[in-house]
Amino acid sequence: DAVAILPIRMGDNGDEEVLLIRQYRHPIRHIMWEIPAGLLDVEGETAELAAHRELGEEVDMVAGSLEPLINMYATTGCSDEQYMIFIARDVHASDVVFDRQDEEAEIESFWVPLSRVCQAIYAGDLRSPTLVTAILAYIGKQSVFLNGSK
Repeated sequence: DAVAILPIRMGDNGDEEVLLIRQYRHPIRHIMWEIPAGLLDVEGETAELAAHRELGEEVDMVAGSLEPLINMYATTGCSDEQYMIFIARDVHASDVVFDRQDEEAEIESFWVPLSRVCQAIYAGDLRSPTLVTAILAYIGKQSVFLNGSK
């Protein structure tokens, strides 16, 4: 199983921004825009601790807080792998820079306005399952709570 992290912050213009990463994915031979994510591969580690670790390993960031957002299956037709997706807030640079190897060495990260990410999803330009699920769940959650429904 795995975790994914949706880092959110307020941009300089007062609009929400999302931290996206660009990473080459060999199975599809394509560079993908994604959110930080990784396997639960440390024995005894909780999903929340794994999310903190992956945020540090992939983008050298620390989250002040993590909030569970949604659970999902990655690809039910060929795998039983589940993702726990977290919202990361109060994200800031880590004091420690992770030594990335192999495909992780080329990861780039960018803060992108949430509205722009949404437009790119609906245009078909962003197709990472964890990214799409996280963004749509986040927007849906905001909408439900802003409208007073639960």
